Amino acid sequence: MGLTMIPWKDSGWSVTGLDPNIESVNYAKEKYSLKIIQSFGEDLSNQKNKYNIVLSLGSLEHSFDLNKTMQKIKYNTSDDAHLIIRWRSNKLIGSPLEYYNHNHFRYFNRFSWKILLNKFGFSKISFYKESIEQNDGYEYIL
Repeated sequence: MGLTMIPWKDSGWSVTGLDPNIESVNYAKEKYSLKIIQSFGEDLSNQKNKYNIVLSLGSLEHSFDLNKTMQKIKYNTSDDAHLIIRWRSNKLIGSPLEYYNHNHFRYFNRFSWKILLNKFGFSKISFYKESIEQNDGYEYIL
């Protein structure tokens, strides 16, 4: 619902969210006055301004067309942009049904992330296992 954007916005960043769920988009716009585009990643239009940071919080596992989504991310980011990805590691949290279900189209490991990111020209890839969100099942990539 865009709540992750609030600290960035409060710190002076110009933020834009992306969510395919219209209810989430409307809620964030009405309740928090956030700028959110209702779209799937692979359907994102080319933006007027390039992004300096893209924060993907467990979304890429759900992308219908991962190659197209990555092309859209690459096209809409500046040359010196940072891509921050949160992904679920092999350490399951909660029920396995939260991970192995109908809306996860792929499962990553560090090797497959490197292949994907290199394919689209992302370099200087770093993996982090810190419990940033107090959840040991998440890992992060910068």
